[in-house]
Amino acid sequence: MRKGSIVIALIFMALGIAFIHQAQLLPESPTADDVGPGELPTWLGVAGVLLSMVLVVSQWRMREAADEVISFTRQGAGFLLLALAFLVAIPFIGFVVAAAVFSAVGVYVLESSRKAVLPVAVGGGVAAFLYLVFQRLLDVPLPGGLLL
Repeated sequence: MRKGSIVIALIFMALGIAFIHQAQLLPESPTADDVGPGELPTWLGVAGVLLSMVLVVSQWRMREAADEVISFTRQGAGFLLLALAFLVAIPFIGFVVAAAVFSAVGVYVLESSRKAVLPVAVGGGVAAFLYLVFQRLLDVPLPGGLLL
Protein backbone atom coordinates (compact mmCIF):
# COMPACT_ATOMS: atom_id res chain seq x y z
CA MET A 1 0.00 0.00 0.00
CA ARG A 2 1.31 3.43 -0.86
CA LYS A 3 0.40 5.86 1.88
CA GLY A 4 1.14 9.00 -0.15
CA SER A 5 -1.34 8.04 -2.86
CA ILE A 6 -4.00 7.21 -0.30
CA VAL A 7 -3.54 10.54 1.48
CA ILE A 8 -3.79 12.44 -1.81
CA ALA A 9 -6.88 10.43 -2.83
CA LEU A 10 -8.55 11.20 0.51
CA ILE A 11 -7.78 14.91 0.07
CA PHE A 12 -9.32 14.86 -3.42
CA MET A 13 -12.29 12.94 -2.05
CA ALA A 14 -12.88 15.66 0.54
CA LEU A 15 -12.55 18.31 -2.16
CA GLY A 16 -15.05 16.42 -4.32
CA ILE A 17 -17.54 16.29 -1.47
CA ALA A 18 -17.09 20.04 -0.87
CA PHE A 19 -17.53 20.60 -4.63
CA ILE A 20 -20.80 18.65 -4.59
CA HIS A 21 -22.02 20.59 -1.57
CA GLN A 22 -21.27 23.95 -3.21
CA ALA A 23 -22.86 22.85 -6.49
CA GLN A 24 -26.06 21.96 -4.65
CA LEU A 25 -26.23 25.54 -3.34
CA LEU A 26 -26.55 26.92 -6.88
CA PRO A 27 -30.08 27.99 -7.85
CA GLU A 28 -32.33 25.51 -9.60
CA SER A 29 -33.46 25.97 -13.18
CA PRO A 30 -36.69 27.96 -13.56
CA THR A 31 -38.17 25.25 -15.77
CA ALA A 32 -38.73 21.72 -14.54
CA ASP A 33 -37.35 19.99 -17.63
CA ASP A 34 -34.18 22.11 -17.93
CA VAL A 35 -30.77 21.28 -16.50
CA GLY A 36 -29.82 23.74 -13.79
CA PRO A 37 -26.42 25.38 -13.29
CA GLY A 38 -25.49 22.95 -10.53
CA GLU A 39 -26.00 19.76 -12.54
CA LEU A 40 -22.60 19.56 -14.26
CA PRO A 41 -20.56 20.59 -11.19
CA THR A 42 -22.45 18.02 -9.11
CA TRP A 43 -21.61 15.22 -11.53
CA LEU A 44 -17.98 16.36 -11.75
CA GLY A 45 -17.79 16.21 -7.96
CA VAL A 46 -19.35 12.74 -7.94
CA ALA A 47 -16.84 11.58 -10.56
CA GLY A 48 -13.98 12.99 -8.47
CA VAL A 49 -15.20 11.20 -5.34
CA LEU A 50 -15.66 7.91 -7.21
CA LEU A 51 -12.24 8.10 -8.85
CA SER A 52 -10.66 8.92 -5.49
CA MET A 53 -12.36 5.86 -4.00
CA VAL A 54 -11.03 3.70 -6.82
CA LEU A 55 -7.51 5.00 -6.13
CA VAL A 56 -7.82 4.31 -2.39
CA VAL A 57 -9.06 0.76 -3.00
CA SER A 58 -6.41 0.03 -5.63
CA GLN A 59 -3.61 1.34 -3.44
CA TRP A 60 -4.95 -0.50 -0.40
CA ARG A 61 -4.90 -3.78 -2.32
CA MET A 62 -1.31 -3.41 -3.47
CA ARG A 63 1.03 -5.83 -1.79
CA GLU A 64 4.12 -3.63 -1.85
CA ALA A 65 4.62 -1.47 1.19
CA ALA A 66 7.06 0.91 -0.46
CA ASP A 67 6.06 4.52 0.02
CA GLU A 68 6.48 6.77 -2.94
CA VAL A 69 8.19 10.10 -2.67
CA ILE A 70 6.24 13.01 -4.08
CA SER A 71 8.66 15.53 -5.49
CA PHE A 72 7.96 19.02 -6.67
CA THR A 73 10.02 19.29 -9.85
CA ARG A 74 10.83 22.28 -11.98
CA GLN A 75 8.33 21.03 -14.52
CA GLY A 76 5.62 20.89 -11.85
CA ALA A 77 6.51 24.36 -10.60
CA GLY A 78 6.47 25.69 -14.16
CA PHE A 79 3.09 24.14 -14.82
CA LEU A 80 1.70 25.67 -11.60
CA LEU A 81 3.02 29.10 -12.64
CA LEU A 82 1.51 28.57 -16.08
CA ALA A 83 -1.89 27.83 -14.51
CA LEU A 84 -1.65 31.01 -12.43
CA ALA A 85 -0.71 32.99 -15.55
CA PHE A 86 -3.77 31.48 -17.28
CA LEU A 87 -6.04 32.77 -14.51
CA VAL A 88 -4.45 36.22 -14.61
CA ALA A 89 -4.66 36.38 -18.43
CA ILE A 90 -8.40 35.63 -18.71
CA PRO A 91 -9.59 39.18 -17.92
CA PHE A 92 -7.14 40.64 -20.44
CA ILE A 93 -7.30 38.32 -23.46
CA GLY A 94 -10.49 36.35 -22.80
CA PHE A 95 -11.16 32.78 -21.79
CA VAL A 96 -10.94 31.13 -25.21
CA VAL A 97 -7.61 32.71 -26.16
CA ALA A 98 -6.15 32.17 -22.67
CA ALA A 99 -7.22 28.50 -22.71
CA ALA A 100 -5.68 28.02 -26.16
CA VAL A 101 -2.38 29.61 -25.09
CA PHE A 102 -2.38 27.69 -21.78
CA SER A 103 -3.01 24.39 -23.59
CA ALA A 104 -0.36 25.03 -26.23
CA VAL A 105 2.32 26.07 -23.74
CA GLY A 106 1.34 23.24 -21.38
CA VAL A 107 1.70 20.64 -24.13
CA TYR A 108 5.02 22.18 -25.18
CA VAL A 109 6.30 21.98 -21.59
CA LEU A 110 5.11 18.40 -21.08
CA GLU A 111 6.04 17.09 -24.53
CA SER A 112 9.59 15.81 -24.69
CA SER A 113 10.18 16.20 -28.44
CA ARG A 114 9.84 20.02 -28.39
CA LYS A 115 8.24 20.16 -31.83
CA ALA A 116 5.83 23.06 -32.33
CA VAL A 117 3.25 21.16 -34.39
CA LEU A 118 1.51 19.33 -31.54
CA PRO A 119 1.24 22.34 -29.17
CA VAL A 120 -0.12 24.57 -31.94
CA ALA A 121 -2.62 21.88 -32.95
CA VAL A 122 -3.77 21.35 -29.35
CA GLY A 123 -4.08 25.10 -28.71
CA GLY A 124 -6.05 25.60 -31.91
CA GLY A 125 -8.23 22.59 -31.16
CA VAL A 126 -9.00 23.82 -27.66
CA ALA A 127 -9.91 27.28 -28.98
CA ALA A 128 -12.10 25.83 -31.73
CA PHE A 129 -13.80 23.40 -29.36
CA LEU A 130 -14.54 26.04 -26.71
CA TYR A 131 -15.80 28.55 -29.23
CA LEU A 132 -17.91 26.18 -31.33
CA VAL A 133 -19.41 24.12 -28.53
CA PHE A 134 -20.00 26.74 -25.89
CA GLN A 135 -20.43 30.00 -27.81
CA ARG A 136 -22.19 28.69 -30.93
CA LEU A 137 -23.86 25.39 -30.07
CA LEU A 138 -24.86 25.91 -26.44
CA ASP A 139 -25.01 29.72 -26.54
CA VAL A 140 -23.05 29.96 -23.29
CA PRO A 141 -21.23 33.27 -22.99
CA LEU A 142 -17.57 32.81 -22.15
CA PRO A 143 -15.58 35.55 -20.45
CA GLY A 144 -14.09 38.03 -22.89
CA GLY A 145 -11.10 40.20 -22.23
CA LEU A 146 -10.21 43.86 -22.39
CA LEU A 147 -8.00 43.37 -25.45
CA LEU A 148 -10.13 40.80 -27.33
